[in-house]
Amino acid sequence: MAEHCFHNASQCHFTAFFLSCISCISCISCISRSINYEQNNRERNEISESSPGNPVRRLWADLLRGVSLPNSEASESLLACIGRGGGGQEKQADQLRNREVNFVAISCGLVYNEYRCCLIFNNFCRYWVDPTTNCQRIIHQVLDFMNRTFNLALLFLFAFPSCSFLLGQDSVSPENGDRKSETSSVDPSVAKADVSKPNRLETGKSISRKYDFKEAEKEMEYQLFLPKTYYDEVDKDSKKSYPLILALHGYGSNPKQLLGYPDFLSNAEKNGYVVVAPMGYNSRGWYGSRGTKGGRGSGPKNLGELSEKDVMNVLKITRDDFQIDPNRIYIYGHSMGGGGALHLAIKFPETWAAIAPMAPATPYSLKDLEKAKQIPAIIVHGDADGVLPVKATRSLIEKMNELEIEHQYIEVKNGGHVLVAFQHWDEIFEFFGKHSKTQKSESDSQVK
Repeated sequence: MAEHCFHNASQCHFTAFFLSCISCISCISCISRSINYEQNNRERNEISESSPGNPVRRLWADLLRGVSLPNSEASESLLACIGRGGGGQEKQADQLRNREVNFVAISCGLVYNEYRCCLIFNNFCRYWVDPTTNCQRIIHQVLDFMNRTFNLALLFLFAFPSCSFLLGQDSVSPENGDRKSETSSVDPSVAKADVSKPNRLETGKSISRKYDFKEAEKEMEYQLFLPKTYYDEVDKDSKKSYPLILALHGYGSNPKQLLGYPDFLSNAEKNGYVVVAPMGYNSRGWYGSRGTKGGRGSGPKNLGELSEKDVMNVLKITRDDFQIDPNRIYIYGHSMGGGGALHLAIKFPETWAAIAPMAPATPYSLKDLEKAKQIPAIIVHGDADGVLPVKATRSLIEKMNELEIEHQYIEVKNGGHVLVAFQHWDEIFEFFGKHSKTQKSESDSQVK
């Protein structure tokens, strides 16, 4: 019996030690997240205070609802904040901080209770094997042990969500800033679609769609915009097709923010374009422009490959589900997305009619740029860009001149990294309107 009791005691030792380790790590994780929140909050406050009237908080709500932002310095400050990772829904962040503080306290209590429980169980076993021990003391120890075990179970149930940070199951995703409860529910914009035609989506605004990304074993979300007259036109003419813009967001951003750029969708509506914006697996996938790898921390080791694959999957789905003109498919990309536009133009030159990299993060090497020789490009960059200096883009333009690639380059005097991405819609849509793969084929045949 003594051996049996001591065996049980060793098992309790191991269990208590294991749970204590988890709780300690959970505490450290929670405290670290709280510190990161405070750093991000300070950065957000600095930017808010730099804008007269503190309009940034109001712009946050508009941006996250998909409403176009005004062309102002407050908008640039807000988007710059997003680029540095200082953004987030303020109410959601406050709730997360408060919850983490509670979890730290609960986890600390859990560690203490496990320690006390272990000591009491050891005393119980020692008294049990000692025949001279007073029976009353044994009963007292048994009852005390049962009481603390019950408390331990309650604490573990409450503190268990804090351990979910270690498993990556928190309700707030660090990569895209969206709640899983929101992304897993039916999109409200889709719910407003014509119920008489259930397969039809709402038009004239940015809506969310999802698909099963089998290679990544996860569900991916992307944004879609259809002109208001899309269904009316295709009903009238079954052969009607629309030009498509594939929009690639910058580092740390996401498709919703990109389609919220001022006047983006209003210009797409006016010119009759379908717009689709993939995630690129996550907010820092680079769309393959930095190679097939690139995963850090909990990210996949083939992040670049998955990011590129996500873009091409969304493109295929859009072409299959809607009437898209195969000769008029374009890429618009900002910052990291601009580098992605150049990379995809080089790798899949037969797909695109033209590209529009804005303040692009140019690929490390331009030796393969000749593969995209037949793809016209309109490029915009500010000469005062402090994020991606204009020097690399100037080298890109020199290479285009050398290869005789048709292009239009707009270098904005005193331009920064953000506003230049949505100050030249007229030029971009005019450039797209002048170029299609059919026109290129006709010009090539005339040269021959």
